[in-house]
Amino acid sequence: MKKHINQLIIAVISILMLSSVWSTSANLSSLQKNRVLSKNSFNIVSSEKVVKIPGKLSQENNIVFTKDGGKALVATIKEDDGTVGRSVYSIDTNSGRIISKFDTLNSDLSGSSPTKLTISNNDVLVISTHSNLSDEVGFIVVPVNPDGSFAEERRVNVAIRVPVTENEQNLPDEISLTSNGNYAIYSNKTSIFVFSTTSGQIIANEQIISEIDLSSTNRIESFTYDASNGRLAVVYQQNSNYYISVYSLTDNSSLQFNRRIRLPKREVIGYGSKLAFDELGSELFLVSSNLGQLSAYDVASGNVLFRKMIDGLAESDKEIAKGLPVNVEFNLQTGRVFIQKPGHIQKPGHIQKPGHIAIVNLNNLAVISNLSFDQILVGALLNTNGQKLYVLEGDKLETFLVETNEKLESQPLAPNSFNLSLYTQSELLGIATDDSVQLLYQ
Repeated sequence: MKKHINQLIIAVISILMLSSVWSTSANLSSLQKNRVLSKNSFNIVSSEKVVKIPGKLSQENNIVFTKDGGKALVATIKEDDGTVGRSVYSIDTNSGRIISKFDTLNSDLSGSSPTKLTISNNDVLVISTHSNLSDEVGFIVVPVNPDGSFAEERRVNVAIRVPVTENEQNLPDEISLTSNGNYAIYSNKTSIFVFSTTSGQIIANEQIISEIDLSSTNRIESFTYDASNGRLAVVYQQNSNYYISVYSLTDNSSLQFNRRIRLPKREVIGYGSKLAFDELGSELFLVSSNLGQLSAYDVASGNVLFRKMIDGLAESDKEIAKGLPVNVEFNLQTGRVFIQKPGHIQKPGHIQKPGHIAIVNLNNLAVISNLSFDQILVGALLNTNGQKLYVLEGDKLETFLVETNEKLESQPLAPNSFNLSLYTQSELLGIATDDSVQLLYQ
């Protein structure tokens, strides 16, 4: 009898040990699913949460994160019943649970369908909206509480008229925020506005193009605001010539003019391009869409500091180049500029232009990375220290090691993935599909 009991105990222990081995093996298999590890053993550990959204998203509906990374926010383009989108959702990034919903139609604006989200360093959320008026863009300002709810009692509504012509029907919806979230900067293609996010009052208004002259060759092409140094660069065309006006946003939020720079006639700056300043705001970096040329200007004098051609970045057709934005970012930690040409989104009658990425060391103008892609880039981001590059191309997320251009990982995503966002402190990625938010922890 005693022998049988001992045998039974041994059998139970064996089953428990085997179960533990199975569990460990399953966990390792789960972590390794859809991952390709680098040969140099650069550590990659990723996990994923998929949050179903009650409604439809589009390429316009980007994801933003709160300061602590604990909440992700996204807006709908359509509701579940097919009506125009009106909902902004707050998502707990740890649990994947929807915390709260904000209704944009509960406002004084003439219909408010959200198109783009912008959030400040202290969690002031600005929701860009399109109204049912053909010449108006609206903004709803609502702070996000620490628990992820919306401070609706502090909601502010702002409406700005956008001049339109027979050939100029687009309604820009992009804004930039000061670091404290108290002021927002916006351009309606002819003027630059600064408005208070606490009262909605327009504090400053600088007209650059006369409304009567508005056309595809007389308009503001883009603007870039650097909250760290208060510099604002406005790119505009006048009679087909490109100019940049640099301003400083003063303590009382007025616009102080610094310098007007006229670009060479042969250069084209694609509509919507982003420029970059150095850490002091004393140098300005830009890339021409047609030449693929990186240029640096001294803000104080307007003089050219250097010009550098980037292989593979040029677009010889000037008319196509006008619609190809090139975005430039300055990384303070590495002293490099990150250049991203997303490419041309496919439309009927248009030739698709694939994306391109380059990283240039400003100390010696060496090109660290120069990557061409087969498709347009839905999104591309560097992590905070500039060591890794995340690229959303089609329905896959690719991770590259910048120093060697080695592909560390290629991860398949859900169909119709778009709008790559990054919470830099923990390298949390947010990717929207047409009906969900994917949260990837790198």
